[in-house]
Amino acid sequence: MAFAMMCTVAFAQEKRVTLTQAGTLSSQIAAEEKLNITNLSITGPINGTDILFIREMAGAGKEENLSTTGKLTHLNLQAANLVNGGDSYFFVQKNGSKKGYNIAEDNLVDHYMFYGCDKLVNVTLPANTLKINNYAFFGCKSLASITIPASVDYLGDYAFAKCEALKKVEIPASVNNMGNAAFNSCTALETATFDKDCEITNIRRKTFEGCTALKTVKLPSTVESLGLRAFANCSSLSSFTLPASFIEKASDTFEDTPIKNYYVEDGIEGFAAVDGVLYNEDLSTLLLYPVARTDQSFTVPENVMAIGEQAFFGATNLKSVKLPSRLTNILELAFAKSAITEIEFPAELTSIDSEAFSNCRSLTKATFKGGISGIGAKAFSATRLKEVKFNEMNAVPELGRQTFFTLNRDLKFYVPDAKIEAFKQAIVSANASNEGRYEVLGLSATGISNVQNTDAAAEVSRFNAAGQRVSAPVRGLNIVKMANGKTVKTIAR
Repeated sequence: MAFAMMCTVAFAQEKRVTLTQAGTLSSQIAAEEKLNITNLSITGPINGTDILFIREMAGAGKEENLSTTGKLTHLNLQAANLVNGGDSYFFVQKNGSKKGYNIAEDNLVDHYMFYGCDKLVNVTLPANTLKINNYAFFGCKSLASITIPASVDYLGDYAFAKCEALKKVEIPASVNNMGNAAFNSCTALETATFDKDCEITNIRRKTFEGCTALKTVKLPSTVESLGLRAFANCSSLSSFTLPASFIEKASDTFEDTPIKNYYVEDGIEGFAAVDGVLYNEDLSTLLLYPVARTDQSFTVPENVMAIGEQAFFGATNLKSVKLPSRLTNILELAFAKSAITEIEFPAELTSIDSEAFSNCRSLTKATFKGGISGIGAKAFSATRLKEVKFNEMNAVPELGRQTFFTLNRDLKFYVPDAKIEAFKQAIVSANASNEGRYEVLGLSATGISNVQNTDAAAEVSRFNAAGQRVSAPVRGLNIVKMANGKTVKTIAR
C-alpha cells in the first residue's frame, strides 16, 4: 500500500515528497537518489526514522564521527509535522554507554536533531514548531540561513552554536526563553535582532560568545540580566545599548569585546551613560569604561565614590587615570590588565579589593595620600611596581595574600617612619610581597616630612552596616566617624 505520493521536479537533485505516514521517507526516495539530492521539500508527518534518513542525505550519520557523501543543502520542512516516535536519529556517549535521541514530543526540533549536518545551507522549519532544543543545529558549519517560526517559545543550550556560516538571526516575539550558548561561536553572525514584542528576560551565559563578526545586536526592552561571557570575544562589537528593564550583568559579560561606547534605553532605572561610560543612576559608581577606546588618559568624575568590578579591565590603551577625591572603594579586577603606568589614590580611599590592579604590566608607581584600611589579595600582583608610597598611615592597612607579588626585584615601600616595623610585620604575616625582593623605608628617606598621626585624625566611633555601634572592626561594612568630622566607610574581611 502506498503511504506517500511523490512529485519530482525537473532536476534529479531536487525532490518534493508528500507523506501520509511518519517513518516512510526512505520508501519514497530511491537508494541511488538518496545521496545526490541537494534540495528536499517534505509535506506531512515525519518522525525519528525520517530524521535519520535526512541526516544521512545531509552528510551526517547517527553518531558524531559517522558521515556520508550526501549532498543535501536545502531542506524545506515548512509543511511537515514533527511527530513523536520512530527510531533514534542520533547517539551520544554518556557515562560509558550510548544514549539515543528521537523526537520526544510532537512539534519539537529535538536534541541533536541536525547536529553536525555540515552540508545544510538553508533550513525552513515546520510552521508549528514549538521548541528548538539543545544542540539541535550544533556544528552545522554551512548553515547560512534559518527561519525560526513564530510559534517557537524556546531555544535550547547550544542550539545554533558553531553555525559558522550563519550571518543573521531574527528572534520572533514568541521566544520567551533561551538556554546557554545558543549562538556561541557563530563566527559569521553579523546581526542579531529580537522582535520588538519579544519578552525574553535573560541573555544567558555564553549566548553570543565568540561571535567575532557580530556588529549589531538589538535586545528587547524586557531583558533584565546579561550572563557570564554572554558577549565575550565579540571582536567586531563596538557599542552596546542596555535595555530599559536592565538590572544586572556578570563581571565578564563583555570580556575581550572592544566596546567603545555604552548607551542606555530611555526609561532605564538604576543606570546612566555619560560620554559612553556606564555608571549607576546617581553617578556615584563607575561600572564600565569602554576599554576599546584609544584615549590614553581618563579623569573619573568627582562625584564617583566607587570603581566597579572589572570597570577598566583590559583597557590596554589607557596609561593614566585621575581618581576623584571622594573615591572610597575600588572593587575586584577594576583596573586589571590595563596599561596604566602610575596611580595616585585619594585620601578618602578605604579599600582596594583583590586583583584590582593585577597584571598591569606597565604600572611602576603607586601613591596613597591617605590611610587606607585594606588592600586585597593579589591587588598589585604581576605589576612592575618599583615604588609604593604611603603618605599617611593612621594604622597599618590589612594586606591580603600576595598583594604586592610584583615582577620587579627592587620594590621599595615608603611609610611614615613610626610605622616601618609594623608594616614590615604586616607584609610577612600576610605573605604580601616576594621575600627578599622588597625594602621598607621611612618617608624621611624621600626628603618628604612624615605626615604624623594627630588627634584630629583619630577614630571617634565605629558602626556596623545595621547602624549598631561596635568597639572593633567587624566583618563587612564599617562606618567610622573621625575626630576631624569625616565619616569613612571601610570593608573588613
